[in-house]
Amino acid sequence: MRRFSVRWAVPVLAGVALLVAGCDSPPEAEKKAADAAIAAAKSAGADKYAASAYKAVTDLQKQAESFLGDKKYKEAKAAYERATGLAADAGKAAVAGKAAMQAEVEKGIAAAEAAWAGLDKQAQASMKKMKPDMKKAWEDDSKAAAAGLKAAKDALATSPADAKDKLASVLGTIEKWSKELAAMMPRVSS
Repeated sequence: MRRFSVRWAVPVLAGVALLVAGCDSPPEAEKKAADAAIAAAKSAGADKYAASAYKAVTDLQKQAESFLGDKKYKEAKAAYERATGLAADAGKAAVAGKAAMQAEVEKGIAAAEAAWAGLDKQAQASMKKMKPDMKKAWEDDSKAAAAGLKAAKDALATSPADAKDKLASVLGTIEKWSKELAAMMPRVSS
């Protein structure tokens, strides 16, 4: 009876020793998987189009690094595994966020073009009443607005976030001239 139990005890103890040793080693595979997933999420644009999800995953990655530094390998492994999943979710959210922003910017460009066309008609009607410095400012801003709208359209396919920034500049110019031309209207009609 004694031999039988010793014969089984040695392999069981060896297996337990391997499991314990496995828990005491750094989670290299999980770290690599998390790093790759986070890089993929960033290349999908998660830092721009799913910023809160991307921040959450990078914060978790930092926490895992901290666990790794403190030799808390079990916690590090769990954090890396969770970061891998969150990075995949952030990548998916980035794709959806990019599509939504693209649609929003497309509408914004169309509205800006229509608004600028209306302002151009107003400016042309008011041109005789404009002072030379105001005419020059209008011409400069008109060229800049046209260039800004073209740049926004060009950037739209590759980077809706950049297109949105370019459109914001044009919208600022539209707002400025809407006020300028509205202030001139009473003077034009008198």
